[in-house]
Amino acid sequence: AWLGVMFASSLHQAAIIMPMMSLGPKREGEAQRSYYQASFWLQLGFVGLVGLFGLGLSLLPDSLKNSWEIANLFPYWPWLMMAFVAQEYLRRFAFISFRPQFALLLDIIAYGGMLGGVLWAYVSGIQLSDVLLYVTLSFALSAAIGVCLFRELWLGMNDIGKAIREALHAHWQFSSWLLGKAVLQFFSGNYFLIAAGTLLGPAALG
Repeated sequence: AWLGVMFASSLHQAAIIMPMMSLGPKREGEAQRSYYQASFWLQLGFVGLVGLFGLGLSLLPDSLKNSWEIANLFPYWPWLMMAFVAQEYLRRFAFISFRPQFALLLDIIAYGGMLGGVLWAYVSGIQLSDVLLYVTLSFALSAAIGVCLFRELWLGMNDIGKAIREALHAHWQFSSWLLGKAVLQFFSGNYFLIAAGTLLGPAALG
């Protein structure tokens, strides 16, 4: 389940985060503001694609989900992937806009809430679905607060359609090879985690 989140995050880093952190500072004034607003909408599109991917997995036959022991991961798991990449985008925007105190606040909410939720699940009788729920809520709350803090990303937009098209082209030029590298690195590196969990069990892997 967590590797699914990490896979979405690795694609997100290549497609959205790395281009934004490289292309954004090169612009100034209104051009920079327009680009960041466009990157925000690209981010929303990516979050939507992640949600559709999770929805597609949720439509797997019940017999298959039960045999894989993943039936209890839904409906929280797709929302967790969406909340995780949304929070990551906003914390990175806090750094690139020279407001690291906001990044710290968002991380305290996300990871502090995650830690509190996991501890509560442990005390009350831990279930994987409970853990996913608590982590999803903490990251979703952090992302919602980030959207409120960075209102310049979605307020006062002018000719956003043109800006999105230009940003999409720039991101594709920047990250087309990075996406392939991210997929290759993810499966070549994380395959050993899956193998270790299969051979040694989830407790040893954890």
